[in-house]
Amino acid sequence: MAGGVVALVVGLVLWTLNLTGYGFRWSRDWPLLIALFGIYELVTHIRREKRKRPVDVRSVLKELEEGKIDAQEALKRIEKGGKK
Repeated sequence: MAGGVVALVVGLVLWTLNLTGYGFRWSRDWPLLIALFGIYELVTHIRREKRKRPVDVRSVLKELEEGKIDAQEALKRIEKGGKK
């Protein structure tokens, strides 16, 4: 995610510094491509984070208290996002 933010900021700063005239010119507008790459990276990161399943810590702790799983298994489930 940090790479996407850096690419976005650097690209936008360089593009605005080079912004003069009309139309797309490679010599002037190449920083915009860096900014677009940064936006792509940020969107990809956000989508990936939304897909992660949150851990239901209460159910893991309940199974631990009932003796269905041991402490190591509970820790693994919490760290992996609740997957068995």
